[in-house]
Amino acid sequence: MSGEERASRPNSLVLEAPAPEREPLRFDVQLVGAPPEVEQLVNNIKQVAEDFLYHWKTFPIVLPQSRFTGPGNRPSDIIIAPPCDELDAAALDAGVEPHPLSPKQLHSIREKGEFEVPSRHFPGQTHVWRVAGWLQRGRIRAREELYCHIARAIALIVVVSRDRLLRDEPLSLIAGAKALMQGLHRLMDVIFGMPSLEARDLEKKIREERSRYLVAELICKPENQEDIAALAAWVTRAMRRASTEKRDARDSSSRAAPRVPYLYTTPQRTQVDLRLYKRDLLRRAAPALQTILDRESRGWFLHFRERRAALLASQKMPMKDIEEEVSAAAMREYVSRVCGAVLASEALAALGAGVPDLLAAQLRAAVIVNRAEEGIRRKLEAGLATAEARIRASHPILSRAEAWRKEKLAVAAQGLRNELRWAGMEDAANAMQGNKLPQHRYFLLRDLTFLRDREPLLMKELRAAKTPTREFVWATRIWLPRNWEIVRHFRGRSERIPTVVSARATSIVTPRSDPSQPVFLAHLDTTRTTTTRWPGWRLLNLAHRTWCWTWNLMFVLGVLLPWCSPLSLRTLLCVKPFVPDLELSQVNGTLFPKRSSETQTMWSLLLKLWRYVSKERTRFETEPDTGLLGKGLSRQANRVWNYGVVGGLGSLALLLLFPLAALAASSLALLAAASVPLWLPGAVLALHAAFALVYDLDCPDPGRLNRWFVLFEAIIWRIGFLGIVQPILAFLVAIFLCPLAALILLVGGVGWWVARGAWEAVAWRALIVRAARVPAHDSRYCRRVAGPALHTHASYQITAAQALAAVCARGELEALAAWAADTEAAIERPLKDYQHFVDACFGPFSVQIAKTGAYKQVEKECAELVWSAREKLAARRRDLALPLADAARARVRMLPHDLRKAVHASAVELAVMWGAAARADEWWAARGLEPADWHALAANTLVDVFDAEILVALEEGEARVALEAGAGAARWRELAARHPAPPDVLAERDDWRPAPGVWGEWSGTPAPRVPPPALDAAAFSPRHAHLPPLPAPPAVALVLHNRESDNPVPLDSDLCMEILRSLEDAPDCDDRREGVERYRGGGSEATSDTSGSDTPDDDALCRISPRTERAACRWTLTGRGVRLRADLASPEDVSLDADRHCGTSV
Repeated sequence: MSGEERASRPNSLVLEAPAPEREPLRFDVQLVGAPPEVEQLVNNIKQVAEDFLYHWKTFPIVLPQSRFTGPGNRPSDIIIAPPCDELDAAALDAGVEPHPLSPKQLHSIREKGEFEVPSRHFPGQTHVWRVAGWLQRGRIRAREELYCHIARAIALIVVVSRDRLLRDEPLSLIAGAKALMQGLHRLMDVIFGMPSLEARDLEKKIREERSRYLVAELICKPENQEDIAALAAWVTRAMRRASTEKRDARDSSSRAAPRVPYLYTTPQRTQVDLRLYKRDLLRRAAPALQTILDRESRGWFLHFRERRAALLASQKMPMKDIEEEVSAAAMREYVSRVCGAVLASEALAALGAGVPDLLAAQLRAAVIVNRAEEGIRRKLEAGLATAEARIRASHPILSRAEAWRKEKLAVAAQGLRNELRWAGMEDAANAMQGNKLPQHRYFLLRDLTFLRDREPLLMKELRAAKTPTREFVWATRIWLPRNWEIVRHFRGRSERIPTVVSARATSIVTPRSDPSQPVFLAHLDTTRTTTTRWPGWRLLNLAHRTWCWTWNLMFVLGVLLPWCSPLSLRTLLCVKPFVPDLELSQVNGTLFPKRSSETQTMWSLLLKLWRYVSKERTRFETEPDTGLLGKGLSRQANRVWNYGVVGGLGSLALLLLFPLAALAASSLALLAAASVPLWLPGAVLALHAAFALVYDLDCPDPGRLNRWFVLFEAIIWRIGFLGIVQPILAFLVAIFLCPLAALILLVGGVGWWVARGAWEAVAWRALIVRAARVPAHDSRYCRRVAGPALHTHASYQITAAQALAAVCARGELEALAAWAADTEAAIERPLKDYQHFVDACFGPFSVQIAKTGAYKQVEKECAELVWSAREKLAARRRDLALPLADAARARVRMLPHDLRKAVHASAVELAVMWGAAARADEWWAARGLEPADWHALAANTLVDVFDAEILVALEEGEARVALEAGAGAARWRELAARHPAPPDVLAERDDWRPAPGVWGEWSGTPAPRVPPPALDAAAFSPRHAHLPPLPAPPAVALVLHNRESDNPVPLDSDLCMEILRSLEDAPDCDDRREGVERYRGGGSEATSDTSGSDTPDDDALCRISPRTERAACRWTLTGRGVRLRADLASPEDVSLDADRHCGTSV
């Protein structure tokens, strides 16, 4: 190695920098009047401090040698951004005045209204200037405008006029006829009541039938038959328990859930494993899967994208196709890597045998389905583009009308959707067969069969099964308590019992929550129901409302008020208080008087009044005589008040006024009750009229229909405006207005075209030909509409030598930053030693450093040295800085061969520069790179210096401006020429991984705009939105049970679905039959039968498996409520007699 080369390297020095020189600190200690012991101690401390503490006598600050020394050798001299005024250069053409337009440019203005000017800085490109429309539009543009006017005129006839007459659209004859029929139907509905039916929950029923059809042909394995029977029995008992014990169905999961089978076979002998439907399994696998997804997404995509893009670009493939192909290949590579990592994961393998295989297969299936849907979307887009091109070619003038073109495109799109409706699922099934995914292919084909063949028929059947949209309940009060209906509810069964009125009261009157006790309910009303199923339901509602309101009002006015109220006749006839209301006993279901409804009579009130007077007199006489006047004077006043005012006047009111009030209230109530049949029907009829006029309380469909001013809506809006005025307006528009407007538009368009042509001919010959010049900027007469760097900035082109110089400058800056950190640490070392000395010696005495004396002087010297070092560093950084702003750096790019050469040469120089520091793997890990991957480091450095666009090579014809290079670039050009660029040919392999020592990245091909592939952990879930919606494994088992059982489980009930959901969320049972074998009856862990009756299914048998040496057994003694847990040393330690019903279950 020559001396010149050694001197040019940043880490090598021609002359070694002198080492810093220390000087001990000196302390001036003067103690006056101190004891000898203190003086000796202080002198010892001073001597030790002067031996240990120091400051820098000399500290030379010599920056590392730089390769950018000398005049004209700085980065600002190597990369120069020249000023670029492209428009002035193109207009002036090396002159002072703009040159006139050429005959070709003048002819272009006459034909197209625009002209082209060749670019000076961008060879092969042109600037397009468009003349203002008022001055010159050109023959071609004027003709296009005429065609558009003709197309709009024709569209008024063939689209607008036709739609008003023949299409069901707003403002049309058909829409008017429909509105008229709807208005008449609404009017008849308001008056009489028309049938209102609907098919409810269509989507939910279709979804349930679809999920059951997917698993309807599965075959359970023989060893799991008993598990399915036990599960069905458990669910049945749980439903009965939830309905009888008055508790939430989700509480069933707290009991010992039976084992749910997950393994099945198909009629084609395909193995089906549904273990991924266990939520707990996916929940435990989620952290490991997320880690794998994050790990496998790093470190390979850039290499893969560049290599695949280079290969496809060499085949002359368009950029759009390259981006699509690279994106698909990147996703395949990512999925392959993730599947390999999943299969090799020990954490996933610990979840169960074959679980990694299931997860990998599930991921491949989800990706295949997404890929198939993406393919169908692209076919649909391509088909629509082809259809639009065909429409424009076959109808060159009419296709310019947007309404007509959209209509034709909508028809074509509908045809394409019908044609490609099942193609996505068929393609996915074929791809699954090629990827050996038989389970997912089976369910996908079953789903395809259901959607294509069975769903239309099922939808037709379900739509025919309609139910009324609303139901009305009319309750009529039962007058006599002995006619009330008493119903006993116990264990899901209801029965009516005889009505018994008893005088004995019981202590329990509220329904009990104990499931072993019955519940009694009293029905005080007779209910009748009407619906909107049949015509005339409003008249039926009128009759029922009149009937029930009449009887209920007569009961209130004729029974409750004159016989049971506090002002009833019974208060005058009875002496003792009476109890008019009854309440129901929850012990035996009898009716007894309700004490809280006790009503006082006139005589009982009189008795109560004089008892109150007696108590007041007694209280007065028994109190001590401590008042102001004494009892001798106040006794007479107390007697007058209690006997005369309270007792006398109160008795007078009860005996005279109370009977009059009771007789008047009862008489008025009886008269009103007798007159109810006379005036109530009219009131109800008026109420129904108010329903039609103001607010429709009996609206058949409140969620869809308007309820305010229904009659006015039906007559004025629907019949009058929409049904009569709309057809008239539609007819006038179609027959008169549209043809007239089309004629005006056609004549006006042709006239405007003729007049415009004459004006443009005069303006072109008189003005443009004589005075037009090449413009240099936009004005009111013309503006630039196309050309290099118009909408996007032009790129700055640099050479490989300039890029290499920028990379080396960045490397020197990083080395300079590390040197600065080490130098500042060395400068401040005396301060740190000083602090450490004080803390070690005087820290236990809570002594702190005072910034005075020697410490202040050392701190000042260190601050000056640091400031001097930073000044020199700032000057060096200014010398190494690039002269480009951040916006300009983002536009810097290179040609393909320069990009290859720059990356390779930069990698070599960085390897020499950082060779010693890069020996540790941590150094590469901090930069997110593989060890010894110098080319990736060089590429990342280029991105840091400029921008990510630096790695995208310039294409042919792309707008660019070459950055000038100074005289100092010659040496870097020679250095870059020493390292030949690697070949740009790589073998095509989907599983490519960069081999050590072989460089295949950043080969110079323009990189496509393809984002890195990404997957979510939800892709491993079989409940993915795009996959067939299989039911949960418990529901699958019950579907198979119902297929062969005479006692099916009602899967459609909400209670059953709630139990299955709780069973699905319950912790998993152990599938291995080791230890204690669970019993087959499907019962719970603690089988205390609260119903009071035992069934054979509830019997339990404790069996100990002989395969284990030590088993754990837990059982519950039902009779005693005691739970035991025994660790058994051998299976012979326990023996239970199955014939004895001892209430023990294991």
